[in-house]
Amino acid sequence: MMLASLAFVLEFEVIDCFIILMGNFQESGKEVAEYFEVNYIGKRREDQSRRIPRFPIRIWNMFTRVRSRLLRTNTSVERWHNAFRSGITCSHPSFVKLLMHLQREQSLQEATLVRWETGEVPKTSKHSKFTFIKILDYWIRNWQRNI
Repeated sequence: MMLASLAFVLEFEVIDCFIILMGNFQESGKEVAEYFEVNYIGKRREDQSRRIPRFPIRIWNMFTRVRSRLLRTNTSVERWHNAFRSGITCSHPSFVKLLMHLQREQSLQEATLVRWETGEVPKTSKHSKFTFIKILDYWIRNWQRNI
């Protein structure tokens, strides 16, 4: 769980925070930490520089996205795709059936947009998830390095 918290640290402070976390790992977790370092931080070379990781920090770091209140995952896209796919009753619809389904989906999306424009508040997700997002937003907005 400690490694996951690095996703919410300022991008340029991730490596310093990772080094601090490495000092707190028990022997049983060292293998996971080394894997994370190679793939997400960049393994340290002999000259103290770091190799380019498989997944650069700018790709997985969420600090700026949370601070800007942008989506952190593609869950909403997956949710829409599953709902869209469930409305089509066969795995390979004809062109006409697909077109009719797309038109129905467009009508639904336009109706949703009209409701939002007229001031209707969209339904929110579970309370606990909303609370987590508010807490995360608070910590990101008030980030200070206290190490």
